[in-house]
Amino acid sequence: MKTLKIIPPNGQEACFDKKTGEITFKELPKDIKERINSIEDIFKLNGTTEDDFNRKWEGFDPYHKHHEFELLMVSAYNEGKMPNFTDGTDKYYPIFNMGSPSGVGFSCDDYGLWRSGSHVGARQVFCGPNAKANMLDAVKKFLPQYKDSRTI
Repeated sequence: MKTLKIIPPNGQEACFDKKTGEITFKELPKDIKERINSIEDIFKLNGTTEDDFNRKWEGFDPYHKHHEFELLMVSAYNEGKMPNFTDGTDKYYPIFNMGSPSGVGFSCDDYGLWRSGSHVGARQVFCGPNAKANMLDAVKKFLPQYKDSRTI
């Protein structure tokens, strides 16, 4: 089997029509919240697949796998940019109400806002001009995954 690698123009994605064999390009939504709607989107924006991710973390404690997914999720919403803790912009990190030890009642309780210093891993904070909105969108869409990264 031969492989053909196509790199779409910046801001577009390639779409393959299985019936005709044609490849077309379409504009990606500008807002990252519109581009992320599923777990598959998280993996795609990080250049991997769910199968590859599961193979990589096979045999590890589930906590580590779920924590790594959370890092991929934040990276996707941050569009691959790492937070700059010296630029004076706000960074956000969700804080959850865990409920009982069994996780009953797990919900987003609040969010952390840091103006200086850091009490959380740098790869876990939402940054950029829409950081708060992106964080709230991630919690809304991926609350079960957040729960897994904190309760297993």
